[in-house]
Amino acid sequence: MMKKLMLFCLLLVSTVTYSQKYYGYVGPSLTTNTHLSDTKNLLSGCIEVGEYLNNGMSVGIRTGLYTTSLQDIYTDLTVSAPIGNSNFSATVCGGYFYNYQDITLEYDINYGIKLPKNYSIAITYGTQSALGSISQSFSFGLNKDF
Repeated sequence: MMKKLMLFCLLLVSTVTYSQKYYGYVGPSLTTNTHLSDTKNLLSGCIEVGEYLNNGMSVGIRTGLYTTSLQDIYTDLTVSAPIGNSNFSATVCGGYFYNYQDITLEYDINYGIKLPKNYSIAITYGTQSALGSISQSFSFGLNKDF
């Protein structure tokens, strides 16, 4: 039931376009505290959709893989806020792993590089607690404003 509800919310937010107050993001991540030989736990990635609020903050829904295993899928609710008048922002996430029935929390610092046609590159360093462990990751993703 929870999976269907999160999928419905993801589709609902992602279908609203052309207003320049919504965004979509896709990006792979590299876990920094895992050995290079541990390819299953080294790579992860996510897709996020959300809405910008009037005060510069944004809220969104993120679905991703904690590892390269399809059993490690999670969905987060994200809240981001700009840091001053810079290209930096901070994100707090809370979510759920469907297969393990476990909660995940994440804290990120983001840096955005504006590109033409409402695109931007997002560089992120974050800490995620999940499945009884804490990991740090570095992500380099593509953001599109609608």
